[in-house]
Amino acid sequence: MRATLRILLFAIPLSLIAPVAHSAAPAAPSGVTVTSASLAGASLNQAQAEVSWASAVSGALGYVITATAAGQTTVTKTITPGSLTSTILEGLDGGVSYAFRVASKNADGETAASNVTFVTRSVPDAPTVAAPVV
Repeated sequence: MRATLRILLFAIPLSLIAPVAHSAAPAAPSGVTVTSASLAGASLNQAQAEVSWASAVSGALGYVITATAAGQTTVTKTITPGSLTSTILEGLDGGVSYAFRVASKNADGETAASNVTFVTRSVPDAPTVAAPVV
């Protein structure tokens, strides 16, 4: 018995083939602000900052928030879902000026980031106590 393989070729006009839709990375977040910073963590010289943006970005599945100080390590946090509009970024050094960036992302990539600069609070001086009068 002999097996026969038949290949059928069809001529399909290119005008009938729909182009493959390719979505793009979402827009960059707007209205980025750093609204507060406080001392936190095990070390009194550790600070945290609340980073927020005006509204959720259409098509975003999440956000990448980074804080970079000159000569310092960058602190990065990725958050989901895309409906969020703020987060707390921890692990910052007190008294250091950081450049904060927020980028939105989806399956097609990450946007260019928005920029904001903020100075974290330094450790407050210890209170002085007067000697009791006897």
